Parts: sequence; structure tokens; C-alpha cells
Amino acid sequence: LRFDRDVKLRFYALAGVPEVWIVDVRAKRLLRFTLPEGEGYRSGETLEAGATARCAGLPVLAVGVDELFG
Repeated sequence: LRFDRDVKLRFYALAGVPEVWIVDVRAKRLLRFTLPEGEGYRSGETLEAGATARCAGLPVLAVGVDELFG
């Protein structure tokens, strides 16, 4: 998790990847980052149990956080 969030996320932003989801398995939550700018993202949110993540680039995609962990 730390490597994905602190190292890889920077490279995704630099490459202009518009949206990144990181699954935090231990805490059973989803980290969602949007709006890449420079070496980071202008927007980030943490989605917990009961929340639904929607993909900005693919509006028909909706994933419940609870679904990720069965």
C-alpha cells in the first residue's frame, strides 16, 4: 500500500493517468485519486464500507466497496 500510494501514484500522475484506484486490503477501503497535476493528484478520497466508487472515465462502472471484500 505504501509503495503504491507514495511511489507509483507519482508516476501515474506524471503520465497523466486520469484516475487511480488503490485497494487497501488491510483496512478494507478504496483510495480513489483524480485530476492529475504535476507529480500528484488534485483530488483524493477514501471510500469505506457501504460506499460506491464510480469511475469518471467509464460512468457505467460502479463498484461497491463491500463487493471488493466479499
